[in-house]
Amino acid sequence: VGPFDYVGGVTDRLRRRWKHVAPYHLNGGFSLRRVAAMRRCARLYNASRNWPEDYVFVTCPEIRLAPPAVADAFALDNGNRRPGPTAPLALHKPLGMRAKGRSRFGEQAIDVCGLGK
Repeated sequence: VGPFDYVGGVTDRLRRRWKHVAPYHLNGGFSLRRVAAMRRCARLYNASRNWPEDYVFVTCPEIRLAPPAVADAFALDNGNRRPGPTAPLALHKPLGMRAKGRSRFGEQAIDVCGLGK
């Protein structure tokens, strides 16, 4: 995790929806989390909000989020961000939103990781 408390793939499709509470959204599906920081946030929020845990963590003032460049090197989420020239550590549902017409770069991410046909 390094200097960050939470690292996960950036979820661009949630940027507009959550821009009032967080600068960007990191998906929790494939993530690294500093346990002590997660516990602080859990106590702070105390289940008062019925949000998925990744929303809680990106909005928690106690959390040091990995910046998008670090997050992109760690994982790509749902095929909605253009992959860089080198493969990330993981792909989280690269075609997961494809049925809804939302996976713009899933095939490209799969190719960059050497998992294509």
